[in-house]
Amino acid sequence: MAVDRTVYGRMQPKKMTPVTIPAPGKTEELEVSEGDHVKKDDVLFTLSTPAGKQTIKSPEDGVVLQLKAEEDASVSNDDPVAMIADADTMTLELSVTSAVRKHFKKDTAYDILF
Repeated sequence: MAVDRTVYGRMQPKKMTPVTIPAPGKTEELEVSEGDHVKKDDVLFTLSTPAGKQTIKSPEDGVVLQLKAEEDASVSNDDPVAMIADADTMTLELSVTSAVRKHFKKDTAYDILF
Protein backbone atom coordinates (compact mmCIF):
# COMPACT_ATOMS: atom_id res chain seq x y z
CA MET A 1 0.00 0.00 0.00
CA ALA A 2 1.34 3.42 -0.94
CA VAL A 3 0.32 6.71 0.60
CA ASP A 4 0.82 9.91 -1.37
CA ARG A 5 1.05 13.20 0.52
CA THR A 6 1.61 16.69 -0.80
CA VAL A 7 3.71 18.91 1.42
CA TYR A 8 5.47 22.18 0.77
CA GLY A 9 8.89 23.31 1.80
CA ARG A 10 12.35 24.41 0.84
CA MET A 11 15.14 22.33 -0.67
CA GLN A 12 18.77 23.41 -0.81
CA PRO A 13 22.15 21.81 -1.35
CA LYS A 14 23.73 20.55 1.85
CA LYS A 15 27.06 22.04 0.75
CA MET A 16 27.80 25.17 -1.29
CA THR A 17 31.42 25.97 -2.20
CA PRO A 18 32.32 29.50 -3.30
CA VAL A 19 34.43 30.12 -6.39
CA THR A 20 36.78 32.99 -5.60
CA ILE A 21 39.41 34.70 -7.70
CA PRO A 22 42.84 35.86 -6.49
CA ALA A 23 42.61 39.35 -8.01
CA PRO A 24 40.14 41.51 -9.95
CA GLY A 25 40.31 41.15 -13.70
CA LYS A 26 38.44 40.55 -16.92
CA THR A 27 36.89 37.20 -17.77
CA GLU A 28 37.84 35.52 -21.01
CA GLU A 29 36.72 32.22 -22.46
CA LEU A 30 33.79 31.50 -20.12
CA GLU A 31 33.49 27.69 -20.25
CA VAL A 32 30.35 27.15 -18.13
CA SER A 33 26.82 28.45 -17.72
CA GLU A 34 24.44 28.63 -14.78
CA GLY A 35 23.17 25.11 -14.01
CA ASP A 36 26.05 23.23 -15.65
CA HIS A 37 27.36 20.12 -13.88
CA VAL A 38 31.12 20.27 -13.29
CA LYS A 39 33.80 18.05 -11.82
CA LYS A 40 36.56 19.17 -9.49
CA ASP A 41 39.28 20.98 -11.47
CA ASP A 42 37.08 21.54 -14.56
CA VAL A 43 37.93 24.90 -16.13
CA LEU A 44 35.24 27.51 -15.41
CA PHE A 45 36.82 30.48 -17.17
CA THR A 46 40.07 32.29 -17.89
CA LEU A 47 40.77 35.47 -15.94
CA SER A 48 43.00 38.21 -17.35
CA THR A 49 44.70 40.31 -14.64
CA PRO A 50 47.64 42.76 -14.64
CA ALA A 51 49.76 39.80 -13.46
CA GLY A 52 48.73 37.69 -16.47
CA LYS A 53 46.12 35.11 -17.41
CA GLN A 54 44.88 32.64 -14.81
CA THR A 55 42.68 29.59 -15.26
CA ILE A 56 39.87 29.45 -12.72
CA LYS A 57 38.82 25.87 -11.95
CA SER A 58 35.98 24.30 -10.03
CA PRO A 59 36.95 23.61 -6.41
CA GLU A 60 34.44 20.71 -6.13
CA ASP A 61 32.10 18.44 -8.09
CA GLY A 62 28.63 19.95 -8.40
CA VAL A 63 26.33 22.35 -10.17
CA VAL A 64 27.26 25.93 -11.09
CA LEU A 65 24.95 28.40 -9.33
CA GLN A 66 24.91 32.17 -8.83
CA LEU A 67 27.33 32.68 -11.72
CA LYS A 68 28.25 36.37 -11.74
CA ALA A 69 30.97 36.16 -14.40
CA GLU A 70 30.17 37.07 -18.00
CA GLU A 71 32.52 36.73 -20.95
CA ASP A 72 34.63 39.85 -21.57
CA ALA A 73 33.40 41.51 -18.37
CA SER A 74 35.22 42.86 -15.35
CA VAL A 75 34.93 40.86 -12.12
CA SER A 76 35.87 41.74 -8.58
CA ASN A 77 37.48 39.52 -5.99
CA ASP A 78 35.32 41.03 -3.21
CA ASP A 79 32.64 38.32 -3.54
CA PRO A 80 32.53 34.82 -5.02
CA VAL A 81 32.05 34.79 -8.80
CA ALA A 82 29.98 31.60 -8.53
CA MET A 83 28.91 28.86 -6.16
CA ILE A 84 29.32 25.13 -6.72
CA ALA A 85 26.43 23.21 -5.17
CA ASP A 86 26.64 19.58 -4.12
CA ALA A 87 23.74 18.20 -6.17
CA ASP A 88 24.00 14.73 -4.63
CA THR A 89 23.04 15.69 -1.07
CA MET A 90 20.16 18.06 -0.44
CA THR A 91 18.57 19.41 2.74
CA LEU A 92 14.80 19.52 2.75
CA GLU A 93 12.76 21.65 5.14
CA LEU A 94 9.01 21.02 5.17
CA SER A 95 6.10 22.81 6.79
CA VAL A 96 3.62 20.15 7.87
CA THR A 97 0.87 19.66 10.39
CA SER A 98 1.32 17.22 13.27
CA ALA A 99 -1.12 14.84 11.54
CA VAL A 100 1.13 14.67 8.47
CA ARG A 101 4.37 14.70 10.48
CA LYS A 102 3.60 11.33 12.04
CA HIS A 103 4.03 9.75 8.58
CA PHE A 104 7.71 10.78 8.46
CA LYS A 105 10.52 9.03 10.31
CA LYS A 106 13.84 10.66 11.16
CA ASP A 107 16.87 9.55 9.10
CA THR A 108 14.65 7.78 6.55
CA ALA A 109 15.08 8.30 2.80
CA TYR A 110 12.02 9.39 0.82
CA ASP A 111 11.41 9.84 -2.89
CA ILE A 112 10.84 13.50 -3.75
CA LEU A 113 8.96 14.47 -6.90
CA PHE A 114 9.19 17.94 -8.46
